[in-house]
Amino acid sequence: ASDAACISPDTALEINLARFGAAVLLVFTVIRLLSSSLLNVTKLVTQAANPISERYILIGYGAINQEIAGHLARSGCRLTIAARAVDGAARGFAAKYRCVLVEGDVREPRVLRRLMLRRATRIIVALGEDSLTLETAQLACDIIRSPRRGGQPRAASETNTKDIVFAHFTGSEMHRQLQMSSDFGLTKQRGFTGFAIREAAARYLFSRTWLAETAAEAATIEGESKPRLHVVIVGAGDLGMAMTREAVLHGCSAKLGRPKVTIVDRESNAGEARFRAAMPHLFDMTIPEKDRPEIKFTPCSAEDLCPADLQDGAPITAWILCCGEDATNHALAMRLEGEMRRGLRPPAPIYPRIWQGNVRDGHRHRLGQEDPWRVVVPFGGMQDVVPTLGFLDKAWLEIAQSIHAAYDETVQRNLVASGLAAVIEQFGPPPWDDENGPDGVDRGQLEAAWRHEQKRFRGEWADLPEDAKLANLAAAYQSALRLWELGYDWISRFA
Repeated sequence: ASDAACISPDTALEINLARFGAAVLLVFTVIRLLSSSLLNVTKLVTQAANPISERYILIGYGAINQEIAGHLARSGCRLTIAARAVDGAARGFAAKYRCVLVEGDVREPRVLRRLMLRRATRIIVALGEDSLTLETAQLACDIIRSPRRGGQPRAASETNTKDIVFAHFTGSEMHRQLQMSSDFGLTKQRGFTGFAIREAAARYLFSRTWLAETAAEAATIEGESKPRLHVVIVGAGDLGMAMTREAVLHGCSAKLGRPKVTIVDRESNAGEARFRAAMPHLFDMTIPEKDRPEIKFTPCSAEDLCPADLQDGAPITAWILCCGEDATNHALAMRLEGEMRRGLRPPAPIYPRIWQGNVRDGHRHRLGQEDPWRVVVPFGGMQDVVPTLGFLDKAWLEIAQSIHAAYDETVQRNLVASGLAAVIEQFGPPPWDDENGPDGVDRGQLEAAWRHEQKRFRGEWADLPEDAKLANLAAAYQSALRLWELGYDWISRFA
């Protein structure tokens, strides 16, 4: 009572005003949070209910998904971006392109359920760490395939997440292991499709360069009877492994002499062990020597590479620099170009991998008409590679599916021509017993033909094993080379 008596009326008024202001601020904050949450839910529902344009959900907002988001937004697609933390740049991007932002731990089921995953055209998971990406992608697949309320199972068309959920893996080795596990019936990759930006960069380079033509021209100049593709790859990391695989495929597809790949790396022994474990078929001694790719490992760092190195053997068709660091690749490219200009090395195109694109932008003026040599051609920037990913550029997938459909049709036509199709239609597939089976034919021959056909990759595209899909996609990526061999020019929409 004595304390209350000491408070003057003015002081009491100030205290009441402060309390009132705090209450108003609290109410305003609560209303703002509720209105923001309600607005976000309204945007999600409206976006998911719109059947006109495609809807993509990006889980994670690192460098990969940022570039994918920019490409999709410029194409007019609807975007939902979910990430643990969203910065000002992401909010500005979302406001510019009217994207929906969901902030929260994307590894939790409650956050993923808020995204309305079943209403998405594509779901792209890229969290930077492969284990988290694998866990989150599998969780998204489980949510999509979960039964309806009441326990009713969903239709098969609703549970086919293979063509909906795509997960990015930073390591090509992890990607390959998941593909193999899927082929052997394991459950690691039972619901989603993996991709690796490094493998896409390797395909990007070999589908947009004419290294087979370069090798043929070099053989003509040197007076060799059999052209041979010889690629020098500096760097034995994941990208170097992907480049080796594409170089061998490119050389064999071009019907040249057996391809040669020289891999330069400081730790060549460890690199060779990784390569042999990941690609044993390239080192298989059962392949005849005249057809076996020649893969050579040279222990040397990029800084210590001198003009006298790698001068023996087949002429070099191209240099591919993938040391990991943009600055290292750029510096080595400039040094190699200088040695070629001074006559210390035979001229050959140099392809440094520039990931971020900042070095490339500063060097672009040397790649136009002012540089008649056009020796150094950077490649592999995200802005170039991302639009060519299979789930964004459907042209490659459509070509691969057409190749498989033509193959399936040819096999069926051969079955009809051999008479086996008519026998199977009448008596069913072999083996047949003595009472129920065809008469007047060689049953053993028909059964052997049937077993041979069963080994082939036939049926619907979605039911094919991963290695069969990859084989058809590889043929699609080589279509530019095939057209060139027939006398046509390949015009790419991304050229």
